[in-house]
Amino acid sequence: MAVLDELAADELASLLDPQPSPEQHAGTAARLSPSERRKLWGSSVSAVTPPELNPVSGRAESEQERLDRNYHELLQELRVAQTGTQILFAFLLTVSFTPLMRDADRFTHDLLVVAILASAAATALLITPVAFHRIVFHRGLKESLVTTASYLALAGLTLLLVAMLATSMLALDAVLERGTAALLTALTGAWFVGFWYVLPGVVLRRHGRRSTGRPR
Repeated sequence: MAVLDELAADELASLLDPQPSPEQHAGTAARLSPSERRKLWGSSVSAVTPPELNPVSGRAESEQERLDRNYHELLQELRVAQTGTQILFAFLLTVSFTPLMRDADRFTHDLLVVAILASAAATALLITPVAFHRIVFHRGLKESLVTTASYLALAGLTLLLVAMLATSMLALDAVLERGTAALLTALTGAWFVGFWYVLPGVVLRRHGRRSTGRPR
């Protein structure tokens, strides 16, 4: 038992030492009989409690860690969308002041208005989670923040799609016949819808999962 006490003291020292030496326990462990090793190590292993799985995400994380992870993942996604939206918005603003646009017909003007307003609305929705976070910061509303920001991101992407299609129609109408430009714009919209909405839905259905409205 004296050897067991000595090994237990070494184990306690290893907890206090951030970088225990492997040779520190080798001599003491070598003096233990097989039954004493099983007794000590078996009790040590049984004393380790595995982390609890989060019932929502199925990961070994607390609820607060899950919400923090969801919010950081969402911010990474928003950075990608915000960059493209802001560039598109700036481009549309410069187009408004070109001589070609001033001489265009009513349809082209209306199309430009739709593109600018959709782009501006998309920019607002994609930046809203930042302002939302600043206002509710340290108020214990992280779950509401994550859920609301997720819906805002989806709405912002939808408006971004509208702005991109209007811009595509605007550009194609300047170089092609209007009917051909409309057809190509419709095909472009189907392409975006297929990859942005249909593909995720197919993957969800294939894995037998439906959205619960709560980020995991």
